[in-house]
Amino acid sequence: MFIPAYCSLQFIEQITTRNPIDFVSPERLSADRIHIDICDLILNGLSIKTDCSKEKIDEKVSTNPCLKYLIKEFRIKPADNDFKELRLNENSFIESLSEATILFFLTGSDMLINNYVQKSGRHFFSLTSSFNVLFEEDIQTFDPNENMSWQFARRFFNPHHSLIIADPYLFKEVTRNAIEDLLLEVKPEKLKTEYHITLIGSDINKKNDLPDKRQIETWENKISKILNRYIPAVVEYHIFNNEEFHDRYLITNNACIFSGYGIDIIKNERVKKDGTWIAFRPFKRVNVNGDNDVFFYKVMQKKLAMMKKWVEKSSNKISSNPLFRL
Repeated sequence: MFIPAYCSLQFIEQITTRNPIDFVSPERLSADRIHIDICDLILNGLSIKTDCSKEKIDEKVSTNPCLKYLIKEFRIKPADNDFKELRLNENSFIESLSEATILFFLTGSDMLINNYVQKSGRHFFSLTSSFNVLFEEDIQTFDPNENMSWQFARRFFNPHHSLIIADPYLFKEVTRNAIEDLLLEVKPEKLKTEYHITLIGSDINKKNDLPDKRQIETWENKISKILNRYIPAVVEYHIFNNEEFHDRYLITNNACIFSGYGIDIIKNERVKKDGTWIAFRPFKRVNVNGDNDVFFYKVMQKKLAMMKKWVEKSSNKISSNPLFRL
């Protein structure tokens, strides 16, 4: 299970042959580690489309063992027309992308790269970029003695173009209010595609103050109207009542966030109780059942497959969220 990526041939050649000090600030103590992680991701984690013909790739094989390996593993192929479309008609190209999680390693100015990031809600990098964000685990602790707004959540979510929030108590009134505040804080302002939000929760449980379907639908319409004032957004809800649904997840196309407490942990910029958020990136290797060599992308796809089954068993059954295009 490989992560789709677009990589210019020049980027691959330079990143796999140059000393890390050449493209990572020598002040960074982790320069060697980041360089190893990037090369490992390219060689072992990606399915690559590149910006030149097969003949051009074949020319480089004799001088670059990394390209030779990628060809041998059938994980690099020419896509020069795609790169041309990105240069000439970037909005159209971005709208045509079907994969939810996808990486871009290009050569170009930082201003151009940043423009692509904001328009697509995806990760774009050049040789001068900082790659730390691909491999770091974000952690946020909540202390009830401190004031806190949702502003911190931007670093957990961005860049992103799609979001799933799943929590059996998601439709409680206090949680609904918190979600409104959260979404207004993290929404991608300059996205050139539709912003997809999927909300999954349970209903009609008086013990836990859960609302009925009519109330949930009214709230979903409210959320949609609020977001569409700022950005074209598609908001959908799914009701799933099952004992297997007991954990909470926040998943974007670039992160999976595990929450030690519900989203209502912040109310009126006050923290209700102790808690922790941890965000894992799909590009990082993690320990799964004793195996340290698993890219988190594989774990995230399993979580999404599980939630896709919840959606199929829910009241609405169908989702338009690109995260479910497994």
